[in-house]
Amino acid sequence: MPATETFRVSEHRRHVPTARRQVRRALANWGITGHLVDSVTLSANELVTTAVTH
Repeated sequence: MPATETFRVSEHRRHVPTARRQVRRALANWGITGHLVDSVTLSANELVTTAVTH
C-alpha cells in the first residue's frame, strides 16, 4: 500500500465529485472498505468543497 495518493483538483465546484471518486478509488486500491470509506470520503468532500469555495 502506498503511503500517499496525490491528485490535483481544479478550482471549480463542479470538480468536487471527481475528487470524491478519486478518494474512493484510492481507498479501494489500498483495500479499505466499509464505514471508513464513507467517513474518509465525507471528510475529503468537505475539505475540497471548502478549498474551492474560499
